[in-house]
Amino acid sequence: MAFEIQFKTNGVIVRWTEAISSELIQKANEEIWNRQDWPNFEFEIWDFSEVTSSDVSRKSAMDFAFLDNAATKSSKPHRKIAIVVSSHLKPNAINSYSETAEQLDFEMRVFGSLSEARAWLGVLS
Repeated sequence: MAFEIQFKTNGVIVRWTEAISSELIQKANEEIWNRQDWPNFEFEIWDFSEVTSSDVSRKSAMDFAFLDNAATKSSKPHRKIAIVVSSHLKPNAINSYSETAEQLDFEMRVFGSLSEARAWLGVLS
């Protein structure tokens, strides 16, 4: 499987390996959304640092930002989203997501390492 989901008490970490696609990201989202406790999550970490390639389009990335915006607004407290990317991953989709998130005004940041993302979120392990 290209992703692994780790549910924490107050959030979720999604670790990606291999190639990613919009379909796989949607599948991961559905697994998270199907949990009864997901509205109470305070954070999401999407770790793409081990991804080998991506065919996620700019349009799909923008669509995911709109979906995440709705999810963060329905959460209590408002959820923060951290994205971890490696330097070799093509930035188009990440940039589209980030720019859309900024316009929609939900808390999201892009990091170069998982430890930086955890520090921003206050997540120890």
